[in-house]
Amino acid sequence: MYDFAKSFDIVKTKPLRGNIEFYKLGENKYLRKRKGDCLVNHYKYNAETQTDKFFFSLLVLFKPWRTTDELKNQCSNYAEAFSTVKASIPAAENYYKKLCEVGEAFERVEKLVQEKLEGQNSISNIEPDEPMECIPLEACEDTTDLKEMDSNVEHVELGSIISKLKNDQQRVFNHITRALRQGESLRMYVSGEGGTGKSFLIYALRIWVKQELNKVAAL
Repeated sequence: MYDFAKSFDIVKTKPLRGNIEFYKLGENKYLRKRKGDCLVNHYKYNAETQTDKFFFSLLVLFKPWRTTDELKNQCSNYAEAFSTVKASIPAAENYYKKLCEVGEAFERVEKLVQEKLEGQNSISNIEPDEPMECIPLEACEDTTDLKEMDSNVEHVELGSIISKLKNDQQRVFNHITRALRQGESLRMYVSGEGGTGKSFLIYALRIWVKQELNKVAAL
C-alpha cells in the first residue's frame, strides 16, 4: 500500500491530458498516477505506548493484504505478526527504524525545551534581594556603551550626515524623525541587502536624536 499510495491519487475529474496514466474506479472517481512520488502521510502511533496500533499501521502500509484480518497472520497481536514477516518486507523494517529515530529525536527536543522552561522559571522566581551578579554587570557595560555613543555623536555635523542619505534612506529618516517630534509610537521594519545603507541610516538617526532631542538612542 505504501508504494501504491505514494504513486497514485484518487480524483473526482477525469484527467484530460493523454499522457497521464489513470483508471476509472466508478462514477466521478478516477485513480490517477502522480507526476512524482509523494511522501505518505499517516497517523504515527507511539511504538512504546501504542504498540499494537503502531505495528498494525506498518503492516497495513507494507504487507500485501485483502482484508485487515489477514494482517495478524494467526498471531496473538500485531507486534508479533510484524516480527514474523519483517524479514520479507525490508522496506517496513527500514521505515520502522526511521519512525523510532524520529520519535526519539522529538522526545529529546521536548526534554530540552522542558529543561529550558524550568530554568527560566527558576530565574523569574528569584527574590529581588537575592544577588544576581551577571545582570548588574551587563547593565553597567550597556550604560558605558551608551555614554561612549553620546560623546561620539555630539560633535558630528548633522547636516553633512543627512546630505549623504539616499532617497530611500531620506524617506525613512523623515518618517521616523517626524514621529519622534510628534511623540507618536512607531513600529517600523526596515530591510535590505548588505551594503544598502541600513547601518548608516541608524547612525544618522542616532545623531539626530542626540542633537535634536538631547537623548541617547540605544540603536
